[in-house]
Amino acid sequence: MNKIKIKIEFFGTAKLIAKRNHIYLCIEKNIKEKDLVETIATAIPEFVDTIIEKNTCELKKSYNFGINGIKNTAKQSFSLKNNDSILIFSSQSGG
Repeated sequence: MNKIKIKIEFFGTAKLIAKRNHIYLCIEKNIKEKDLVETIATAIPEFVDTIIEKNTCELKKSYNFGINGIKNTAKQSFSLKNNDSILIFSSQSGG
């Protein structure tokens, strides 16, 4: 197994729901988005039905991932490095 430690940062509504700015997770280096979302849902169950779709275990359409400050548009799999930062933010927050 190729485990790495990453930081999941929360912004806007995600930050309010999580009641914190971030968490750290130990995950597989090459993780599929769905597996990452499931891991986040396990760590912060309050996200289910608010930020994460309950039935599909995907981010709701109004939320995005960012990797090290860059918006992820592929939305399928990630190739992450140790200490990378994943941002969860509302796509409605502008930019």
